[in-house]
Amino acid sequence: MTRVAAYYRTSTVTNEDGHSRQRQEDAVNEYAHRMGYQIEVTRWDVHTGDSTVIDRPGFSELLGEVQLRDISIILIENASRFARDLLHQEAGVQALSKLNIQIIPVDAPETFTEENPSRVLIRQVLGAVSEFEKASLVSKLKAARDKKKAETGKCGGRKSFSELDPAMVAAAKRYSRRKSKSPRKQGQNFTLREIAEQLEADGYTDKILSAQSIKNLLAQKVPARVPDIRQNPIGTFFEQSRIGTGGGTEGLDRSANSSLTRRARQFAARSNAGPNNRRDDPGAMGRSRTSPSF
Repeated sequence: MTRVAAYYRTSTVTNEDGHSRQRQEDAVNEYAHRMGYQIEVTRWDVHTGDSTVIDRPGFSELLGEVQLRDISIILIENASRFARDLLHQEAGVQALSKLNIQIIPVDAPETFTEENPSRVLIRQVLGAVSEFEKASLVSKLKAARDKKKAETGKCGGRKSFSELDPAMVAAAKRYSRRKSKSPRKQGQNFTLREIAEQLEADGYTDKILSAQSIKNLLAQKVPARVPDIRQNPIGTFFEQSRIGTGGGTEGLDRSANSSLTRRARQFAARSNAGPNNRRDDPGAMGRSRTSPSF
């Protein structure tokens, strides 16, 4: 039984958990079984198809493995899994040929093997078509992103603090208007450090944020009216828990690790604790022990 290797590739991390790899594995395994091949080593890349083949970590590792194991055949689902760019296809095939390694797309096994003028022309045309399809897809996606950015002001990227927790941003802005408790900062507003400590003390964060993070918080915009859990912690907690759950309480368990849950429990404990059993938090100086105030 001939020993072979298999190579799989998905273009983006978004496809990593999709059906792309399973589809490729099924096609390659079916071909190997039909041809009597034994797949001895496999590698997988999450990488765009217009990059140089040798620059992909998975393929580079696979190349070392096949040379070490004296394997001369690498199976792929189709030519685009090897490379979409025509120049990269041709360069990659020639480089592998010098190493006596054959790359076989299982949907068209002779794509990279026949060297007659007709096959070379077909191979180049197929590569050009694949490159055209990729360029068309990129153009369509760019148009969609531009449209969404024009409508919403943002498309993709990491979510900002104002998107993840607008109440925390609103709280940071309120704290920034308070007067500092530091003797050296008399008459001045809260420092960035004091804002970070107050956010942590009030349960908005589980650690003290850096000064740069606080600057980012203060620079972000929030809706004109953001519900503040400090005004009615339990009521707000139940209201937020019902969103998307049809008004039931089953949403409570799903929100167990959210900052909303953490703050609700913290303030509920403070409200129910007796004066002899509860500890003052760093932000409680000068406030009533029976109810938090702003």
